[in-house]
Formats: sequence, structure tokens, C-alpha cells
Amino acid sequence: MKRDVIVINRNSNIAVVTLWARPDIILKQLPKEAKDKIGVIGTLYSRDGVNYVIESLAKIFTTIYVLIVFGPDLSGSGEALIKTLHGECGPWLRVPCEVVKKLGIKVLDLRNAWPNVAVLADAILRNYKLERPREPIDVALASPPIPSGYPWPTGW
Repeated sequence: MKRDVIVINRNSNIAVVTLWARPDIILKQLPKEAKDKIGVIGTLYSRDGVNYVIESLAKIFTTIYVLIVFGPDLSGSGEALIKTLHGECGPWLRVPCEVVKKLGIKVLDLRNAWPNVAVLADAILRNYKLERPREPIDVALASPPIPSGYPWPTGW
């Protein structure tokens, strides 16, 4: 699956999930000192996408310890991500709950601050701290559930 992320600073402990907002637009509005402290920034359109965020944090982005959720939550994906990182393993999750608990990631919910990028910049600057990377966790996503019933109306 193609991941809609921009890697900025591989040593940073900060990830920003912009939900339905375009990361490139947000980056253009951030001051350079805040932008340079972001490890990775990307979108999250669906609840199923939470699985790919968790997988990436476990396997690839092991320096991330703070995840900032900022942007319009049009599909509930931000809510699902926040709940997941707070330990609630909902029906959208296809990653073992134990993996989520091992990550130890602090979540900052700035959805209500959208579109005020000054609030985002302040959160980045206050929470930036170089930390030792976690050991990568090899996690495999379970297959998505097969929908029951008919996916579209039949007949006519």
C-alpha cells in the first residue's frame, strides 16, 4: 500500500497526522524551526488506515514517541487513531493490541485547533526531544474482514 507521508527528520521524535488536510500545505505554513523538528507527516483518511500508521510506527519510524493529530476528522479516522494509541483496540484494528501497547507513544489531539498552524508549531517545539529509537517490532496486518451481505443493491 502506498503511504501518503513526507519524511523530514529521521532523528525526530515527532509525527504529525493531518487527517484530511494536505501535509504539503501545512508544511508551507509552519515556521522553519518547527518544520525541521518533524520526523514524518502524513494523512489518514480511514479507520483502516490506522493499521498502516501503527505498522509504520512499529517497523520503520522507531524514533517517534509523540504523535500529533491535527486536521479535519471527516471520517472518524483521527478518533480511531487516538483511541487506539490510548489502548482501546476497536474493531478497525488489524494489529495485535500488544504491539500498540509496546510503542509507548504520547498522543496530542489538536483536531480542534485546526486550521491554526501556530498551535501545531507550538506543540512541535514543546515536545521535540531526541530520544533513543525503539527496537523495531515485526508486525503483520491481519487480513481485512470480508463484508457480509451485498456490497451494492441487486436486481432491477
